[in-house]
Amino acid sequence: MKKEKTKGGRDKKHGRTAPGNARPSFRETTRSLFMEPVDISPTGFKPPRIDDLDLFRGYAVFGFIIYHVVIFLGSEDVVYNSLLGFIAHIIFWPIGGKALFQIYIGIYLVYARSTTQTLVRRGLTILAAGYALNLVRFLPIIAGVRRGTLAMKDFPIYRNIGDMILAVDIFQFAGLAFLAYALIRKLFRGRVKPIHWLYMALAVILVTPFLAKLMTGNVYIDRFMEPLWGYSDHVWFPFFPTFCYTLLGAMFGCMLIKIKSFRNHELSFMILSTLTFALGILLTDFFRQPSASIYFKILGPDFVYDSPEVFIKVMGYTTFQQAIAVCLNLYVSKNIIFRFYRYMSYNITAIFVWQWIIIGWITGIYFRAFWQQNVTECVVVIAITTVLAIILTELTKKIGKGMKNRAPRKENPA
Repeated sequence: MKKEKTKGGRDKKHGRTAPGNARPSFRETTRSLFMEPVDISPTGFKPPRIDDLDLFRGYAVFGFIIYHVVIFLGSEDVVYNSLLGFIAHIIFWPIGGKALFQIYIGIYLVYARSTTQTLVRRGLTILAAGYALNLVRFLPIIAGVRRGTLAMKDFPIYRNIGDMILAVDIFQFAGLAFLAYALIRKLFRGRVKPIHWLYMALAVILVTPFLAKLMTGNVYIDRFMEPLWGYSDHVWFPFFPTFCYTLLGAMFGCMLIKIKSFRNHELSFMILSTLTFALGILLTDFFRQPSASIYFKILGPDFVYDSPEVFIKVMGYTTFQQAIAVCLNLYVSKNIIFRFYRYMSYNITAIFVWQWIIIGWITGIYFRAFWQQNVTECVVVIAITTVLAIILTELTKKIGKGMKNRAPRKENPA
């Protein structure tokens, strides 16, 4: 007797999922995702966008605006004793925004499957653009210091103008990540198991204590080495150890190539992320104090936030975020907040550049110091920065489109 199926492939009599539409088990999913080789060689075409990734990437972009305003302009009372400061820290816990951006870089590098020439060209361009952005966003402060109307002591994150111009932010890190990925893909000859990225990420973490703070004493050579492992107030994204998060993203990118979407796998991802997150919490918050970490003993307190234990916690945290993004996209109506986050994700580069320029110029021209503003002033700056960044992004897009349309077209020789 033929069994009657309900819509969606479920067996009416036994309530089981029909084989043709069955969701893969947790064991099948993890084995397939981690252990089966994936072809990551360049394809030459642009892959489709993934809504689930855009949702949380847009969240991270907007979170950066809030965080940058609070950390750079907010007074100590705002940062540590206000609701706004609490929100800023929750958005980025545990170093979530920082790790989230780096993970998405890894996902993009694998999923986009660009040619080696494109990766190298873009890597060098992004690296140079990062230093150009430093000059532009700090221009009012630099000009004020040079004229004597501003004092470096009012901007205590930086020791001098050189620290401002050579500050290492996400652009410098991304440029190095593009170059490193191009080399790694060559070594693997375009085919790799996702689990290998995890092994490489753990290797980066383990070698960092032996590389970090390795300086020559020559000021020019040491400046050149700062983006690699020079943790200081003006180096926010040292390549070692934070490249581990990009390698983690590369693992997720391999998974996306294999399964095309995280949908139908959200339950497995939630189980995996919960177990990983719980292990990270046990290692960081219960079994040892941060000062017991080798990262703390060798490198000081800054590196505690990129230690092996925290990496495990962040891996679980970001995997859980992705599973939540899938559920939100599937089961929650697409309201204005969703559209806003997607807009921020689609225009991530322009928004990021403009928000830094706006914050830097407001600081240099109006506030004239770091860490002095109250909650109301910070909220106003967040609103102004967000609105102006969107307006300038749209203006930049229109100018770019107009220049492209006016460019002379090559005639067809036929």
